[in-house]
Amino acid sequence: MNRSGNVFDNCRFDKSVLVYPMLHDANLFSFESKEGTFNILLESADNNLVELKFTGIVELKLDNFRKGNIVLDFFRIIESSAIQSELEILFEQPNTYNEKLARFMSDTEGRILKDELKLIGFSESYGCHGLILCEEVMFRASRI
Repeated sequence: MNRSGNVFDNCRFDKSVLVYPMLHDANLFSFESKEGTFNILLESADNNLVELKFTGIVELKLDNFRKGNIVLDFFRIIESSAIQSELEILFEQPNTYNEKLARFMSDTEGRILKDELKLIGFSESYGCHGLILCEEVMFRASRI
């Protein structure tokens, strides 16, 4: 892991689970959104301060942020059926069919499958969970 804390590195996924940096049971301290980027600050179980940087944000949804948030895992959604169901959560569907929205959802799914966009989710052990649709996700870490 990059110990300098100044340079962002690429995150690595094994199939769909984030394996580098390892953020299982990380404490989520804060998040910030500005100018098409979204940053999450976490303390990993091995005492690294990790900043995840999501760029080219298309949409994001976070729920249940509270005092004391522990992330179970970060994962990348890559299967077509899972992409469809998660996009329906991310972009709330009206009760009636909307052709423009259906076309947008189909185009977005295609862009995810072509790796032009990344659909990243994180589940909670306690507290906040979310979905992030973006162009890229990177991290930087430093020892606490």
